[in-house]
Amino acid sequence: KNLIENFTAATNKNYDQKQHRIRWEIVKKESHIWDALVRVETWLGWNMERQKIEATKEWWEAKLQLTKQLHELCEAVKNNPRCSVQEVLNKLATLPGCQPMSPLFKLGIRLFTKKANRETFVALSELEYQLKWLKDQQDNI
Repeated sequence: KNLIENFTAATNKNYDQKQHRIRWEIVKKESHIWDALVRVETWLGWNMERQKIEATKEWWEAKLQLTKQLHELCEAVKNNPRCSVQEVLNKLATLPGCQPMSPLFKLGIRLFTKKANRETFVALSELEYQLKWLKDQQDNI
């Protein structure tokens, strides 16, 4: 309550508690972004005159490239028709040592009930990577 009174006295703006809480949540999110930029990112600077963060051309190019790659990955996963259980099990059956009802095939049946596992398996695309991933899952059980 003192905070609200002090704010009102300092700014001559009368906001209720709900408005202060909403603004606090916004400021808190922005402070986390600021903290990440200041502590983690490289190639950034502070322009004292403009009171703004400045970034090099290389920083922006890297961020734009990362954004593009993330967008492409999200679209590929979202639009991937090859992630049904049946389609993934058909693919699994083509791997060496994964004949239907073999131990690795049975492991795949258990794993591929989860969409994330199917998507990971399909995203690996190379047969050797898919087989390695499956064997790693077997070792983790």
